[in-house]
Amino acid sequence: MEGSHATTTEATGAEGLQNKTAHQDRAEELGWDFNAIDRSPEELCGIILDLLEQNHVCEVLQISREELEGFIGRVIPRYNTTTFHNICHATTVLHSAVMLAKHLDISSVNRLQHVGMVLSAILHDIGHEGLTNNFHINSKSPLAVKYENQSVLENLHAELGTELLLEEPSLLRNLDPDERDEVLATLHTCILGTDMAFHKAQMDMLKDLGAGKIYEGEEPYERAILKAIIHTADLYNVTKTFEVSKAWATRLQCEFNAQVAIEKKLELPSLPFMESSGLVALAKGEIGFITFVTKPWYEALAQAFPEVNKLPLLDNMST
Repeated sequence: MEGSHATTTEATGAEGLQNKTAHQDRAEELGWDFNAIDRSPEELCGIILDLLEQNHVCEVLQISREELEGFIGRVIPRYNTTTFHNICHATTVLHSAVMLAKHLDISSVNRLQHVGMVLSAILHDIGHEGLTNNFHINSKSPLAVKYENQSVLENLHAELGTELLLEEPSLLRNLDPDERDEVLATLHTCILGTDMAFHKAQMDMLKDLGAGKIYEGEEPYERAILKAIIHTADLYNVTKTFEVSKAWATRLQCEFNAQVAIEKKLELPSLPFMESSGLVALAKGEIGFITFVTKPWYEALAQAFPEVNKLPLLDNMST
């Protein structure tokens, strides 16, 4: 890691986290095909709390379970009730990230980075209004202007997530400045990595690792791997069982269709795949997404980290 300094908080590393059975309980109980859609806000709060606590957020940040629960209570209402990019989606990404982290060799990741990663999962779409980066750029929205058309939504989510973590009483108040910066830097890297504009670059990295090449990226290796975990978790939809995948795909289609309606009203360009509706179009879209995006990605991930094959990711995509 950059500017590494050994502390009690960092010393154990992610391997120590993974070896504790408490880390596994809630994620394993829910299973890979966990479906958050029909869960109540109260249930989701409990699931998020368990997943974060069992990933040692309370221990590393030196806060109580009650404080963490209060933080989650502030996160949930800041997610909008969009059909797809909502708290159910964020909870699913958190759960998927935890499951992936357990099945990948991330022993070089320290505790602060691990905590930054799981916090990024639950915060990665906070404030999302169901509109894409392209919409913001084409409409010249205030957000697009603010972030200069670069990772518009991802920069927004990272900024809102950071503000929430630093909001008094700050969840990070018991860390020293270097430790706090490590958590926030990891969180920022992971959230920015969910921008599909970086998909190819991340996949090239996985292919290089799978081919046995030495990592030579600009950012620390540990952050690059955690970023890939969050990006992978964000692509969970097609790796679930058919019924769960269909439910999520239908919701995303509805969100796309709603954006197209706004674009037509504002006389903005629309992407053809976002205009399609109905089950036939949905099926064609999912097949294309699997063929050209997710299957190559998961194959590259499995080549770099063969242990991920213990999860039913590729199997579910084939059924």
